[in-house]
Amino acid sequence: MLFRSEWLQDPWYRHVWWNYKEDAKVIEDWCGLELDHNFWADAMIMDGIVDETDLLHGLKHAGAKWLNWRRSEYKQTFCYVPDGKKKAIVIDPHTLWHGPLPEEMIAEMSHEDWKELFRHYAADDAEETWALYVHHRKKLRKMKYWKSYLKYDRDYTKTLRACERRGVPIDMDLLKVIERDVSVEMLRLATAFKEDAGLPVEFNVQSNQQLQHLFFQKFEWPEFSDLRTNTDAPQLNDRAYKRYWNDYGFKLAHYMLDYNKLKTKKGTFLKGMRTGVQFGDGAKDNLLFTNFNQLGTRYGRISSRKYEVMVEEEKHYKTRPSKTIIAKVKAGMNLQNIPNIYKDSYKIRRVFVAPPGWRIIVADYSGFELWMALYNCHKLGIESKMLACLMRGDDVHSMTAVAVCGLKCQIGRAHV
Repeated sequence: MLFRSEWLQDPWYRHVWWNYKEDAKVIEDWCGLELDHNFWADAMIMDGIVDETDLLHGLKHAGAKWLNWRRSEYKQTFCYVPDGKKKAIVIDPHTLWHGPLPEEMIAEMSHEDWKELFRHYAADDAEETWALYVHHRKKLRKMKYWKSYLKYDRDYTKTLRACERRGVPIDMDLLKVIERDVSVEMLRLATAFKEDAGLPVEFNVQSNQQLQHLFFQKFEWPEFSDLRTNTDAPQLNDRAYKRYWNDYGFKLAHYMLDYNKLKTKKGTFLKGMRTGVQFGDGAKDNLLFTNFNQLGTRYGRISSRKYEVMVEEEKHYKTRPSKTIIAKVKAGMNLQNIPNIYKDSYKIRRVFVAPPGWRIIVADYSGFELWMALYNCHKLGIESKMLACLMRGDDVHSMTAVAVCGLKCQIGRAHV
């Protein structure tokens, strides 16, 4: 890669990628090369635009689908079975660059032979990526969307890449305060639960086994047959607690509903943010990193997930000396489902702060898909009562309810 650095950074060349964000991150982390200035197209994003119904956008899947190319997967190409073992071991490419291969692996092939095999595999990937780019470019031109891709989708990829690189600043002091308040409230609910149920202090409200014994054997709560597990044990989850509270008015079920909500906030969001910052790349500057997936949903919204980083760690053995290995570690956090600030009493979203001199602006469309559909109706000359309703400023949902139910009442004004 370092040998090709001049070619990669030459602005005269236009680079076509498959999953540009991921590859650019790897190259930047390992080689320190900046590649954004000559990024031309991401054939994977083009694949998602050409066929929006397919959520699988792997290179081998797309090659077989559009080009009828049958290339072997990475795990099928780079695996070996040690002597006396039945399970195949997949070769990590970082092993080739950061240490010698296991002796049993190089019995028939040398270190250079494996490196040459990787080069051929990478060349096949490059050829398949280019062929798919040419194919999808023709498709997008036929759809009259090629210029829109270059103007919007391509820049959107670069924007997401920039967001991933910079990270999200977190107010760690506020995060600790919210985490403390949630822990205090969880303790209060657990104490109230034990007092109302007449339980000792050592009772564990997070133990499903103890809760099953309490509810079904001591208090003889009715069991829901449709909520049984594979072991025929009655299941206790939020769905069951809601039925116990709504249908029977059991106060203990209401306690457990509130407790589980706080448990989710603390474990999934608050602890996830804290550990994501502490063990991620932005521990020094309180930055939280994530991975944005431009093709993660069927209808164009982005999804978010943790990202993988390669770290050096010490591996210890019982019978042989320890050694340093390259391991994959998940860092960051899924930022897709942070609780709504208007529905969350703890306002967890307040921990996301802007850098000094900047402000965070939240913008959202109300009924954007409906507006787009009605705009196209207007553009095509189709008369639409909904469009007329929206242009008057009336509430389109009220108009729909009146029409469906056959009611005669005044349609309310929309709140914009």
